[in-house]
Amino acid sequence: MVRFLKNSFKIQLFVVIAASVVFWIVAHQVLGVREAWDSENFLWAYLLAIALTSFFGALFDQNYILWGWVVIFSELLVMIVVDGFSPFLLVGILTLFFLAMPAVGAAWLAAKAAAWFDRNRRASEIKPDH
Repeated sequence: MVRFLKNSFKIQLFVVIAASVVFWIVAHQVLGVREAWDSENFLWAYLLAIALTSFFGALFDQNYILWGWVVIFSELLVMIVVDGFSPFLLVGILTLFFLAMPAVGAAWLAAKAAAWFDRNRRASEIKPDH
């Protein structure tokens, strides 16, 4: 199944968006606020979002650069559904832009680590018998 996912960008994108929106919906509910970053516990949700980004970066390592943006900006979709369009939407987009940068870096690191582990695993499988 994962091999099927690795070959289809559209399916990868759908999976990442769906998982990210569900994540932010749950975060909003658990944190008990209308906007996740209004909570004093937002850092935990943000760190979990970065972990989710890293997971997708490792799993779908060909398009890793997108997953940080998609996971973090999925919060915008949830905020619009919860609050609608507000005058502060532009500020929110700018904030999400800065919040996405570490997530992009985490996805890059996870993709590189996954590629390194995969390369070493394949190299160990090829060793000739003596």
